[in-house]
Amino acid sequence: RCSIQGATLNETVDDLVVFALVTPIDGVGRVLASAGPCILRTQSRVPVIGVMRFDIDDIGALSGNGRLAAVVLHEMLHVIGIGTVWRAKDMVINSGSQDPRFLGPLAAAQCTAAGGFAACADGRVPVENSGGSGTAEVHWRESIFDRELMTGFIESNADMPLSAITVAS
Repeated sequence: RCSIQGATLNETVDDLVVFALVTPIDGVGRVLASAGPCILRTQSRVPVIGVMRFDIDDIGALSGNGRLAAVVLHEMLHVIGIGTVWRAKDMVINSGSQDPRFLGPLAAAQCTAAGGFAACADGRVPVENSGGSGTAEVHWRESIFDRELMTGFIESNADMPLSAITVAS
């Protein structure tokens, strides 16, 4: 299910296995990386196996400008399910609209506590409403959260903090 050539796993996985690949994706400067779980546990929908793919044409620049660690952490969080299992757990409402929202009450509480974001006052966290299938509805909304690590767009500097909102999600 992970579409990794030559990878065979013959063991019981009681935690999480993550594959990381540097591979061609789309050339310089567009999609830097992608990641997500490949296999979820049946009952809990918690990831068992996941894969991170980093674009071979972008990884050198990311390393050189100090942003690689943030991109790796961002992709690791997708593997554990942040953004990527929200729909499987029915945690996104208004899908396909201009105002999709994440329903996690702990994340919403952290959003409000982080500065009283009016956008979270209804107990729901705004998720990205633009971009392709790898961006929309699987990241926090860039127009509201800007530099937060789990928005769908990398910052021009390495300062992309991991928020309590993401941890709570």
